Amino acid sequence: MSQKSLSNWLKIMILGVGICGILICVLVLPAMVGDDKLRQVKLVLLWLTGVPCYIALVFSWRIMSNIGRDQSFTRENAILLKRISILATVDALFLFVWNIVLWVVKANDLTMLLACLFVDFLGIVVAVIFAALSHLVCKAADLQEQSDLTI
Repeated sequence: MSQKSLSNWLKIMILGVGICGILICVLVLPAMVGDDKLRQVKLVLLWLTGVPCYIALVFSWRIMSNIGRDQSFTRENAILLKRISILATVDALFLFVWNIVLWVVKANDLTMLLACLFVDFLGIVVAVIFAALSHLVCKAADLQEQSDLTI
């Protein structure tokens, strides 16, 4: 499989993830929130947690474009991977904080709290994975630069 072909397949997967995210926001989250007084506030806060995810998808698209141009190990990709890691961390912290606030004011049930804690855990896992990838791509970029200078 060529890099261009790989890049195209990964872009299709990014589009699929984006579509699934929209479907979750429109169909699943409203059913999970319930019918209390703060329903609209909870929905808006949940939808806000999706914003960093879509920014991360845009960064991922840029990385896949670089891979398609045979620029896999570049500082730009390392920076984009680090930004995705930061976005995942910020998103997980935002979800955690507002979920605890809702729990304290008794506007959240145990099921929603546990579901959000699970999503927080996944967010931190994603952040660590992308931070590690960023570090590795940066090291690979250094090696590639040294190799390009040695002829």
